Amino acid sequence: ERLEIGLHELAIIAFGNPRVGLGEHHLEQIDGRAEERPGAVETPQLVALAVQGSAPVTFALLIDSSQSMGYNVDFVRSAARRLNTYLRKDDTVIVAPFTTSLLPITGPTKDVATMIEAIGAVQTAGGTAILDSITELANRMKNVEGRRTIVLVTDGYDENSHGSVEETLTALHKADITLYVVGIGGIAGVSIKGQQTLKSLAAETGGRSFFPWRLEDLTEIYDSLAVDVQTRYLLSYTPKNQAHDGK
Repeated sequence: ERLEIGLHELAIIAFGNPRVGLGEHHLEQIDGRAEERPGAVETPQLVALAVQGSAPVTFALLIDSSQSMGYNVDFVRSAARRLNTYLRKDDTVIVAPFTTSLLPITGPTKDVATMIEAIGAVQTAGGTAILDSITELANRMKNVEGRRTIVLVTDGYDENSHGSVEETLTALHKADITLYVVGIGGIAGVSIKGQQTLKSLAAETGGRSFFPWRLEDLTEIYDSLAVDVQTRYLLSYTPKNQAHDGK
């Protein structure tokens, strides 16, 4: 019996940008836990299959609608609408504003007009519960078909969540969701503590985080984010270590 390993869909990033059109001859996989075996050396494994994923994507726009975001909400709305230019025919969008909990959700929808109307209707008021809202949305998305992605737009200030970072990460993993974070300075700027927490959450799910210095950079960020989400590879390889030892 020959052991083969398949990996989840993942993005391949070079110099900050997703790479497209790659094949197995471009890639190698590091296999083994050399750091746990003194004297051992990690050996690259040849990738047997590298296929660019084509599954439809659900983009869930989780938009912080708390009072602290009121200063920039118009620009956030405008930049979020840009996402529709990248939607493929089977991709869908969820618009999910939140404060201390999720507000009424629109979608999943393929209708661009519905998406734009929902984004335009976002109003700011009240406090913020970022972790709890991510968890709630992740639980609602478990049965959504295709690839599932949450794009969180927030200033990072979370004063009202009751759940922990670990609980939120568990919910994201269970629903197989990739988290992307777009940090926007609200009335009080961007929370440094929140920025570190959200960066870690995004990285743990295979996503990325963006904290632009200028609001004008938002349009480029949405462009990069959409390409990243849609440029994923399915990889498989045959490890040189054929022992079923979990290493």
